[in-house]
Amino acid sequence: DKYFTPYFSDKTFSIPTPKSAEEHSAFVSVNKEIEQAHVMLTFPSIDYDDPRRPMMSVISCIFSSEMSSRLFQSVREKLGLCYTIDGYSTSYPNKNSFYTIYTSTNKQSVKKAVEAIKKEVDLLIKDGVTDAELSLAKEKIKTALVLGQENTRSIMNVFGIRAFILDELFDIDERLEGISAVTKEDVLELAREIFDTKNVCATLVSNGVDVNVLDAYLNA
Repeated sequence: DKYFTPYFSDKTFSIPTPKSAEEHSAFVSVNKEIEQAHVMLTFPSIDYDDPRRPMMSVISCIFSSEMSSRLFQSVREKLGLCYTIDGYSTSYPNKNSFYTIYTSTNKQSVKKAVEAIKKEVDLLIKDGVTDAELSLAKEKIKTALVLGQENTRSIMNVFGIRAFILDELFDIDERLEGISAVTKEDVLELAREIFDTKNVCATLVSNGVDVNVLDAYLNA
């Protein structure tokens, strides 16, 4: 109170809600003098205030955001088609949220890498995840949440973002309960919604690679 209270006031402020993004498929290719080719596939995702966010965390953990994830083990470790591969969710209010798969590869492997990604997406939305994958993902996410409470920067980010966007406090117990409640059926249903091909967008940054990444993905 002594050192910080004088810098606060009772004044409140509001953050303007951004306009909803226009959802449609698109492909952008940028030429640049670089060695590797960088590919991004982006899908409309669920908003920050969507109650299914715990399900999205589980999908990301199993499918793309870990070294043990399906994409990393398949596209990088098994097939050797990329240097790195990752997937992450960017969540905002008012239908401005996205799920992105990113990979970097050599110029000759762009099409094969994209086709391999599509194969894994198709497998996910066809068969879902296993009991073992679901259980492990839940434990990883909950462990990270709990350990994050030991990091002041992590706490600041979690509480700050939630306060700015939702005007409420972050409740870790509620979040842990949400993760624990996720089922295989939840994962399958949301995965099919997220990876709908009608609004997927693709970006390629490379040194002269002549591959339409969007077509390669849709036709795989």
